[in-house]
Amino acid sequence: MATEVQQLSDLMASSVLTLLKTYKENNTPFPGPNEPFTPKSEAFRASQIAVDATNVIAAATLQLAERVLPPHVSVMNLHFRTAALRTALELHVTGIFCEAGSEVAPDVYANTRISSVMDSGNCVVDLFNNPEDKHTGTHGLVAFMEQLIGDRGKFSLRLLENLKDPKYRRRRFAVVVKGMAQMQPSDILDEVIDWKALPKDSVVADVRGGIGTSSIAIALSQETILRGHQCGQAFMPHDFFASQPVANASVFILKQILHSWADPYSARILRSLRAAPLPDTNLIIVDNIVAYACLTPDRRLRL
Repeated sequence: MATEVQQLSDLMASSVLTLLKTYKENNTPFPGPNEPFTPKSEAFRASQIAVDATNVIAAATLQLAERVLPPHVSVMNLHFRTAALRTALELHVTGIFCEAGSEVAPDVYANTRISSVMDSGNCVVDLFNNPEDKHTGTHGLVAFMEQLIGDRGKFSLRLLENLKDPKYRRRRFAVVVKGMAQMQPSDILDEVIDWKALPKDSVVADVRGGIGTSSIAIALSQETILRGHQCGQAFMPHDFFASQPVANASVFILKQILHSWADPYSARILRSLRAAPLPDTNLIIVDNIVAYACLTPDRRLRL
């Protein structure tokens, strides 16, 4: 026990030093705890070394807390934290703090970096008077967290109640997709391939691309491709386990898809793309690598 605690502490300390060294070398400021969140404030994570260090720090911190707290306290903390977050989201607490401004007197509070992502940016009076429009025109992060903490947490216990009120949830989910887009830079695909080397009027197929966040960004930044209507973009329904209807794509994009599917299903998705392309079609996969909870030998996915 004592040895493990010391190892976790040492791991945290060494990773903190690595993180500080990396962001100083890259001249990317590390955001302060009271600075509001913006995608640009995450610039220091462009370095994989920094990303790895932050992941180690966070994982070691959680494990250290589990080792030193009584087990029942660890479990209860999860419940109370979730309840507090949901209360703050649905009662617009962060919006009230934001409108109050900086802390200039006792009992007058300002948001921190973490709480700032729970502020929709809308006027608090409007939020209380028109709660159904809470997420309209927002960046989407609040909608994402409200759905994650609220509906998904209580869905299994209140299935009937959730099914009775689908309209608001459908509207909110449309904004949730925008919130998810805020979690990655809009130019994440700009340097993956040489877009300008593609022939004029090339077709880029964003497979299950949601509202087209990635492909619209490409269309706006690359004037030589995706000619046509709506910034060169057209939407079509498609089952990605079935045959791919776009047979003339120069590029297929699979963004944040495969990690949700087991190997056999991922193979089916990739096979449908493999049967469709031109001889020089590019496949771009942007995804998370989801590690196993236990150590396992490397495995290959055979297509």
